[in-house]
Amino acid sequence: MYSTITLNFSITMEIIAGGKLPAFSTFALKNARYRLLHLDPGQVLVQTIEHNLVTIDLLEYNVHPHKKINFIINKPSILMSVMLQGHSLLYDQHNNLLEETFGNCCHMFYIPPGAYCQCFSTGKDQLLLLTIPAETLLGQIENFSQFNPILDSYFEENKKYISIGHASITKRILRMLTKLNADPNFQRKDLDAEVDHFLTECLKSYNKSLELNSIHHSIQKKKAEEIAAYLEKCYASDIVNNKAELAAIFCMSEKTMLRLIRKQFGKSLHQYIIDLRMLQSLKQLMLTKKSIKEIAASVGYSDPYHFSRSFKQRFNVSPSAIANLYTEN
Repeated sequence: MYSTITLNFSITMEIIAGGKLPAFSTFALKNARYRLLHLDPGQVLVQTIEHNLVTIDLLEYNVHPHKKINFIINKPSILMSVMLQGHSLLYDQHNNLLEETFGNCCHMFYIPPGAYCQCFSTGKDQLLLLTIPAETLLGQIENFSQFNPILDSYFEENKKYISIGHASITKRILRMLTKLNADPNFQRKDLDAEVDHFLTECLKSYNKSLELNSIHHSIQKKKAEEIAAYLEKCYASDIVNNKAELAAIFCMSEKTMLRLIRKQFGKSLHQYIIDLRMLQSLKQLMLTKKSIKEIAASVGYSDPYHFSRSFKQRFNVSPSAIANLYTEN
């Protein structure tokens, strides 16, 4: 399909001359080699520009229904995938999901040699692929530190697929591709300057987006740690039941706080509080001689019967059974 990839099934391929592209195509790439692949059913238009700095492949799919395309990676490769439109799933030869990519999403990945399968959603999908030689990336690594894991995997001949994160920069890359395509100099055979500028700008945008994502993640992690520390102190108080007031303490909207808690802790605020209360109550049942009523009140339950039901639901045993067990011992 493109430089390092070979299709792994019988397919009819039509070489398009004269630049007359099929009706479903929305972008004609100048200086490209055009191939129309006939699937059963559906079609894939592949527009390819091969350059020593990067191979540019613009793939437009018109498939019904969902289509699986099998292919082989011939050698260790570094690619940037820009999903301009549609949705795709990438699987390895054992049918393990490696990557799910939605429209307006870009990511760079290292992929070792082997057999793979990519599934595209029904309808029209548009995918831009940049196959980047390791030497090209190595020459710019001082400016793009986020790409180190990719290069490390390549030169160590890692056997595992590695992706370094998604970024919503597809519209920006499409604008750069459109600008490159409209450049009068792009008609020339010597495209070094234009291709080098295009690739550098793509890498720069992606690297900056990853850096911002990393900063954002660090801020979120720190905020989540602050929330966790506060909840561990105040899990028994009434304030944890007032989401708006709790969010105000951390200078966040209620919606943002709840989304952050679910993302960082893998559970809702309510479930997080219940877990804290249950674990603390279990500790008291095991280590103290407090009554169940006292323990229930200490962890935020005014009704000991409600506490007992919650405890049994959480641990599949009643608090009285735990208390009796440790009293006997």
